[in-house]
Order: sequence, then C-alpha cells, then structure tokens
Amino acid sequence: MVKAGVGEPEKLKNKMLAILREEPGVVVDYVEAVDPESLLPMGIIKGRVVILIAVRVGRTRLIDNVLVS
Repeated sequence: MVKAGVGEPEKLKNKMLAILREEPGVVVDYVEAVDPESLLPMGIIKGRVVILIAVRVGRTRLIDNVLVS
C-alpha cells in the first residue's frame, strides 16, 4: 500500500489490522507507521516509513518491523 502511494497512516494501519484479525488466535497489541529517524507516529507518509507490529499468538508475543522506502 505504501509503495502504491497510500499516504494516510490510518488507512495503512486499518488494512493491516483487518488482515491480522482474520487470522485465528492472533491478538493484535499494536500496529504503527513511524518516522524512521525519530520513531514517532507519522501524520502523513512521505518517503520512508517504518511499520511496527506486535501480536500475540497464544502465550507468545511476536514483534516485527519493516522499513519501506
């Protein structure tokens, strides 16, 4: 979505939440789109963005991030 030009972090987060919630047994702790330098949430996505997620599957907490240019 970011590479396709979606600039609103809320649209990106909502799509990711919808996908994650379709998976049985996955509980979402957070999904964020943040600035790669400050790690603060972005108001609008311009250039690079880091996508952060944390989910729980059973008793296991999974945390991941990806830099999107």
